[in-house]
Amino acid sequence: MRNLTDYKILLPVNHPPVTDFAVAELNMLMGKCGLAPLETVTSKPSCPFISLGETDAFALSSLTPDENWGGGYNVTSVGDDVFIYSVEPSGVLNGVYEFCERTLGYRFYAMDEIKVDKKAEYLVPDFAVSVKPDFMGRRLDTFALYRDSLYSARLRQNESCVNEEKEYHNGEGTLWAELHDQSLAFQLIPREEYKTEEYVKKGWWSEKGDQLCWTKAIYDEEMFELLSSRLIEAVKKEPTKKFYMLGQTDNYDYCTCETCRRDYEKYGTSGVFLRMVNRLADRVKAFVDENQGGREHYLCMFAYQQTSDPPVKVVDNKIVPIDESVVARDNVMIRFAPVESNLLYSHLDKVSNPISTLSFTGWKVVAKKFAIWDYGTDFHAYFVPFPDWDVFGKNMRFWKEYGAVDILTQLPAHTVGTEFNAMRLFVRARLTWDTSLDEKALMDEFISAYYGSAGEAIHEYIDLLKKHYYTLKEKNGYTGHIFVDYNLGFYWPLPLLKKIEKLLLTAKKNLTETGERRALIEDRIDRETLFYRHCMLENYLDRFSTRKMDKMIKEYEALTKKNNTIAWKNGWRWGAGKMDDFIANRKTRVSVIKMALKMAKADNNSLKDYDYYKA
Repeated sequence: MRNLTDYKILLPVNHPPVTDFAVAELNMLMGKCGLAPLETVTSKPSCPFISLGETDAFALSSLTPDENWGGGYNVTSVGDDVFIYSVEPSGVLNGVYEFCERTLGYRFYAMDEIKVDKKAEYLVPDFAVSVKPDFMGRRLDTFALYRDSLYSARLRQNESCVNEEKEYHNGEGTLWAELHDQSLAFQLIPREEYKTEEYVKKGWWSEKGDQLCWTKAIYDEEMFELLSSRLIEAVKKEPTKKFYMLGQTDNYDYCTCETCRRDYEKYGTSGVFLRMVNRLADRVKAFVDENQGGREHYLCMFAYQQTSDPPVKVVDNKIVPIDESVVARDNVMIRFAPVESNLLYSHLDKVSNPISTLSFTGWKVVAKKFAIWDYGTDFHAYFVPFPDWDVFGKNMRFWKEYGAVDILTQLPAHTVGTEFNAMRLFVRARLTWDTSLDEKALMDEFISAYYGSAGEAIHEYIDLLKKHYYTLKEKNGYTGHIFVDYNLGFYWPLPLLKKIEKLLLTAKKNLTETGERRALIEDRIDRETLFYRHCMLENYLDRFSTRKMDKMIKEYEALTKKNNTIAWKNGWRWGAGKMDDFIANRKTRVSVIKMALKMAKADNNSLKDYDYYKA
C-alpha cells in the first residue's frame, strides 16, 4: 500500500463539472486530515494516480463500468493506481466518497458533522469495489434539502441535488423527468389552455375539480393523440431520464360521466386509469424503440387516493387481475403512496393497515416495477418525535424485495429545525443504498457522533418516548398516523413533559466537551427541546406564573429564530402552522391573562363577591 500523499488525481481532458466537484470534496477532506491537496493532471503521471471517470489511462485499460444505474460505481486498483468510474457522472462522485471512507475514515453525518480519522499516515488500500444502490432513485423530500444541493449530494441522494443555478452537484441530477405528480391536468393537457367551454362540452374534464376524463384518453382519438404527442415531446426533451410521471390532480373529484361510471364498474377506478396508462405506454415504447435504441424507461402511474386500490379480484382463493387489460405493461411503474398507513405497524398488518395491505398485495399481481412515496413525519406536529424508529428499516427491506426501484420519503416540507431531522436524513440515506444495514446500529452511530457525551441521555430520551408511545397505543389507540394533531395535551401529560425537560437540560449541563464543540452540541440539544416547549405553550400555559409564561415564550421564540424554524405543522403557506402566528397567539393569550388578573384585583370589581367568580 502506498501513502495517499504520493498520488496525483488524473482527470479526463473534457470532464463534467461534477468531476471538479469530486476533486474539491476529496481535497476538502484531505484538509480536514491535515494533508495538502492532491495535484490534478490530465496526462498519465509517473507517480501513482487516482483516475476519475473516462481518462486516457482508463481508455487504455480493460476496465468497464458495471450497469450500476442510480449513482452506482466501481473503484478498482490496478497496481498502485486507483480507477473510479461509472456509467453516470454521479457515480464518479459517489466513488470518491467511497474512496475517502476507506482511506481517510470519512463519514458524513450532517453538514455540521463530518468525520475523518486523524493519524500519522494514510495508506491507500487495494480496491475491488462494485456498488449498486438498492434503489435506483432516492429522494429525502424535506425542506432542509430543498435549497441545499450540497447536503443532498453528500447524502448520495439523486432526486434533489440541483442548486439555484440549476447545476447538479451530483452530476446528472434526478432520474425523473419534469412531469410531476399532477402532470395530466397541469402539464400535459394544462387546464389553463384546455379547460375551455369547447373542451368542457366535449367531456374532457370531470364535472368538479380539475381531473381529466380518463376514458376520453382511451376511447377519444383526439384527446389520446394530443396526450400521447405531448408525452412523447416530454420524452424527446429529456431523453436521458428514466421515469415519466402520469399523475392525477390531488383531489377526489374524478370524472363520473356515464362512460367513466360504466368502466369503473367493470375495471375499478384504478383499472380505468391503468388502461389509459397502458395505451400511452405502448405508444411511448414504440417511439423509444424506433428513436432511442429501446432504452430503459417507465411511465409512472400514481396509485394514490381514488386509484390506490388495485384492479384485482379473488377467484378460487387466488388473486387475479380484473381483466387482462389492467396488467401493467413492462414499461409501466406503479408509484404507491401508503398515506393511510399507521406507522407503528407494518404496512402488511391486515387489521391496522388494511388499505396498504390490500394495495401492496394486489398491485404485485398486475405490475412488476414500483416506486414508493414514503412518509416519515406527522404533518400536523413537526416537533413531536415521530415514532417510526422500529418500522422504517423493515419497510425499506420490504420495498426492495417488493420490486421498488425508487424511494421518496416525505419528511417536514415547510421548515428546518424539526425533531431529529439530521439523524433521520443520515439513517434513511444509508438505507436507500443498502437495506441490509441495521437501522438501530446506524442510529447508535449517529447519536454517538452527533451528540458526543450527551449520547447516553439522547438514548434515554428516545427509550422514554418509545415506552410512552406504546402506552398510548394500549390506552388511547395511538397508531402513528401522519395526519393527527399529536401536539395535544391529551397525548402529552405535563409531568411527562417536565421529565423530558429535566432529562435534556441535565444532558446539556453535564456535557464533557469544551469550547466550540460544547457550544455546537448544546445547540443540537436545544433544538430537540422545541418539542416539549411547544407542547407546554400550547396546552399548559395557564399552569405557570405570568413571569414564567413570558420567559417560556421568549426562550421558545429565540430558539425558533436561531434554528430558522418557520412552521410547526404542514400548510403554513395557506395560513396554518406558521411559527410567527403561534408565538403571537401565545403572547396575546398571556396579555389577556395578565389583564384578567389585574381586573380581578381592582377595587371596583363588582363581581368579587360572586361565588362562581371566586371558584
